[in-house]
Amino acid sequence: VDSDDGEGGSRRRRSRRRRRNDSQSSSRSRRRSRGSNSRRRSRSIRFDDEAPTQPSRTSSRQQHRSRRVYDVPDSDDDDLVEMMSTNTTPTGEYVDDYNVLGHLFKLPEGGRINRAWVTRMESHLGLCGKKKYAPQVGDSVVYIPKAHYDTVKEYPTGNNSSAPWKSWPKSSAWPVVRCTVKDIRYRFPYEQYYRSRGGDAITSVVAILKLEVTGIPLISSSSDSSFPWPKPEFISRQTRSSSITFEVSLFENEEVDFIVPEHLYIWKIKSLEDAISSRRNAHGLQYTSYFQPSGDDDGAGVEDAEFIPYGSEISDMVFGCREREIHFQNSGYNAFGIVWETGDHGQVSAWEGVLTEKVNDSPPAPSLEDDEKTELLRVLDKIEEDPFVESCFSHPVDTDMFTDYHNMIEVPMDLSIIRTRLQLNYYTNVLSTMADVRLLRDNCIKY
Repeated sequence: VDSDDGEGGSRRRRSRRRRRNDSQSSSRSRRRSRGSNSRRRSRSIRFDDEAPTQPSRTSSRQQHRSRRVYDVPDSDDDDLVEMMSTNTTPTGEYVDDYNVLGHLFKLPEGGRINRAWVTRMESHLGLCGKKKYAPQVGDSVVYIPKAHYDTVKEYPTGNNSSAPWKSWPKSSAWPVVRCTVKDIRYRFPYEQYYRSRGGDAITSVVAILKLEVTGIPLISSSSDSSFPWPKPEFISRQTRSSSITFEVSLFENEEVDFIVPEHLYIWKIKSLEDAISSRRNAHGLQYTSYFQPSGDDDGAGVEDAEFIPYGSEISDMVFGCREREIHFQNSGYNAFGIVWETGDHGQVSAWEGVLTEKVNDSPPAPSLEDDEKTELLRVLDKIEEDPFVESCFSHPVDTDMFTDYHNMIEVPMDLSIIRTRLQLNYYTNVLSTMADVRLLRDNCIKY
């Protein structure tokens, strides 16, 4: 089956959305429902840890803060001090994130936000596809331009220019590329989607990734291509003189994922190829997809809930060779026609699910070596010997005093979070640990 061009893909996505709405009352929809109302009705994050002991001397930066002093009758305290950030205008290197792309600089008072997916203490479920993937600096990922295009088209931003494939060479197709995550910065939602969509407001924190291309696909000739995606192998591309870097924005929504951990992507594609080759066709293969719980599902309305598996049967493969953009052709996007357990028909992309017989066989995710983790904990112990560091940075910010902190800071960070993440094997590499230390610093600068 040959798919239509990009507009055809859009029609398929909209039809899936209509089918989901038609069957919402039964809560057994079989299409992607990430970004559903249950997720959009996210709650403000709360940190209930014990407040840290404040420094005995007010810093010069604190002295210039806006503060309110309350006299509380019958209180043991002479007064209560509430301090608020006076930073109201974005400045610095990334000012265009706010002035051009349209991110909120500060949440409105009482504003709700969904940041649980980027504040986890464990990373396993995201790395095996059972929660939304939260990238870490240093991760090796696969980027799919066609899936990114549909997200950008559905959620255009200020300059609407996030189309990195347009600057790539046209001599050969790059429907998927391997990249390293070089940097991540977090932003509050886009103002236009946070404020203007009513019950459909997008409240997710946005992770802006800087990616560097490290591998291009090994493309078979069109005459012997047996699958509607490139081989799960990459040709190394690490020439500094012609390095390709670009930025993409990730946030929770109902579009197909366009960033997938490399280890997970290769395992899923190889499993499909082996199964299809052994049968000589894809028809009848049992396929399981994971979607955000909704309706009456267990976990519906819970922020960052574990995805629910839905079963289907593959009916055919769909080749996308008629895409007008060369880097969209045969990427594996909407590669399968399927029949859900309910009898409804749909399409899924090759990386969206897993063969049902393989659901418990996901490959091990990248992680720190034991000696790396031990050394990082030793360094953490060493820097916390400084009383000032321990007092100011070893515990969550006291939001009873700094009352607008969570309205100013997208992803709170402190040394206790870094320690817990180390102990729970959250980090995939040393660079991601260092990135959290830089995030702590950046949060201080913003607030």
